[in-house]
Amino acid sequence: MTILSTEMEGPLCRVFTGVGVLEVRCDGGAISLDSGRNVSLEELISVAEAYWDEWELKSKSSR
Repeated sequence: MTILSTEMEGPLCRVFTGVGVLEVRCDGGAISLDSGRNVSLEELISVAEAYWDEWELKSKSSR
């Protein structure tokens, strides 16, 4: 499953993937990668935002 982005809205976390949206209502949590590494929801959101910010900058500079 490819994670495209995530967002938190109060206790609701939405994980947007290549095959759909996973919605989880919780106070916290983590995702385990296939490597066994745990990633917190906060870290996942931060990394996804940084990725898309960088992607946007690269996209604008290639025009």
